[in-house]
Amino acid sequence: MIEINLKEPEKKKFTFGFFLWNLPRFFYFLITRIGLDIFSPNFPRFLGFIAKVLAAILLVLTIHEFGHYSEMKRYGVEVQEFSIGIGMPLFQYTSEDGELVSLRLVPIMAYVMPSQRGVEKLGEISSFARFNIYFAGVRNNIFTGWALVVGMQFFSVFRRRDWSVFLKDLLFSPVRILVLFFGFTVAFFHKWGTEVVQRHRFEIRDVAENEHINRVLWWSFCLGFLNFLPLGVFDGGRIFLSPILSATDNWWILFLLPLTSQTLLFFCFIRGIRIRELVDYQ
Repeated sequence: MIEINLKEPEKKKFTFGFFLWNLPRFFYFLITRIGLDIFSPNFPRFLGFIAKVLAAILLVLTIHEFGHYSEMKRYGVEVQEFSIGIGMPLFQYTSEDGELVSLRLVPIMAYVMPSQRGVEKLGEISSFARFNIYFAGVRNNIFTGWALVVGMQFFSVFRRRDWSVFLKDLLFSPVRILVLFFGFTVAFFHKWGTEVVQRHRFEIRDVAENEHINRVLWWSFCLGFLNFLPLGVFDGGRIFLSPILSATDNWWILFLLPLTSQTLLFFCFIRGIRIRELVDYQ
């Protein structure tokens, strides 16, 4: 007689040892399926590309977080830590004001952490002051991208471009930024948003394309636009959602608004940013 074991198979728990055991499989997948071969002549070029991208991201994140930091100092909000990156600290410095400045291992995020007294101060200052603090990062990113565009457009004036065209572009640049933000938002849900961005990109004439400027410009605008969306833990969520949640006792709003926000945030991350170019070189 054959005995049949109907016991459910034991589920493997995710532990640090389990992670280390499967790490070689992960690298084998990268090499065989993705083509990340360390013996390939293209591998140094790949590492150089990754280094350039990380440098651009760190620069844009630092500019973003410095906006929050400067506004906190302006309104008397005590800062505990200004960190570039997350995870294990690689370098830390304590300023004369007792603020900790950190460079951490994983360069994909940055943050400004207020102290306990700083958190209490945030609750005491006016709504306008809180708006300035939360919006400062978005403001810095968009201004950085705009300044790079205007700088290249100004340089192109000396390459046979009419001053009237430059002044017209400068005058209507705020409207163009609003249109790009609208297209950026719609692009998460429909390809029509990408088409809007393609039609209203910044125009640069008679200037050679520079990959480093393009990279900083793209990350500046995309990080600014993304953070202004009223979703989750983004700055836009603190600007638009937090006042609504703090001003109501309706449990439907308290439940559905964060749930909708987190759902849309997850959807946006799954879809990914579908905007590839924000500048049209002519």
